[in-house]
Amino acid sequence: MNVATAGALAHPVSTPATTDEANLETGNRHITISDLIVSVKDTHIEGTNLPTKSIDEASYTIEETSLSTDGFTVTFQGQTHRIGAVTVTVTDVGVRLQNISISDGTSES
Repeated sequence: MNVATAGALAHPVSTPATTDEANLETGNRHITISDLIVSVKDTHIEGTNLPTKSIDEASYTIEETSLSTDGFTVTFQGQTHRIGAVTVTVTDVGVRLQNISISDGTSES
C-alpha cells in the first residue's frame, strides 16, 4: 500500500499536564489538519464480512469538519494516561483512491 501526503499540519495547542507515579494527565488538545491530499493506490483490503468492492479511481474532498471528545483514559503497563478534551478540525483535505479492492477473503477479486 502506498500512502502519500502533501500539505501542512498545524501545531497542536494544549493546556498544562500533571503527572505522578501511576497516572499521567495530558491537557486539552486542539489539532487542525488542512490543505492536505492523501493518495491510496494499488491496495487490497480483506476481512471477515467485508463486502466485495472495487474502485478504479475516485476522489473526495472534505471541505470542513470537526470531531470532539471530552477526553478518555488509557492504561498501559500499569500506568494510567488521561487525555483531556480533544478537538480535531479537518479543512480542505482531499482523498484520492486508485486501484482499490475490498473482499471478505472467500471470493476472487
